[in-house]
Amino acid sequence: MPIPFARILAAALAVVAAFSVVEPALGDEPVEALRLELSQMDRLIHDPSHQGVVVFLAAWCHPCIEELPALNDLFNRYEGQGFKLVGISLDLEGPLAIQSILTKHRVRFPVYWVGEGAVGKYGIKSIPLLWFVRNGQVVETLAGLRSKKFLERKIVEFLNRSG
Repeated sequence: MPIPFARILAAALAVVAAFSVVEPALGDEPVEALRLELSQMDRLIHDPSHQGVVVFLAAWCHPCIEELPALNDLFNRYEGQGFKLVGISLDLEGPLAIQSILTKHRVRFPVYWVGEGAVGKYGIKSIPLLWFVRNGQVVETLAGLRSKKFLERKIVEFLNRSG
């Protein structure tokens, strides 16, 4: 069954919007987890103009959920300085699995569901996993739960090298 053009267009716009700098008003609603095909994720990561962080997570991963408020706070703090952050849900059950957690923590950075296919394709061995991406290349990876202080230091270093 062919995918309707409107759905393809909506997915493409979602990928573009994920890395557009947006100045949200205070009190914005949390994001909605959207589906993303692996091919779209490839384009997102390997886009030469891409400068940002990708975090792989899942609803069943307690360290992922524990790290989420820190990432959301850091996104809110550094977004105005060009910090771009995208979450990638690896949940087997689809995008709804992570949605209640995004809502509970009022997550504002975009989160996409790609499912378990990303695990094999990208060699993901543990989560949470952060990829720091510059010019379409993963330049650093951080696996496991990290403190907010540590994450902030890494983000500031990344932003200083990107500018």
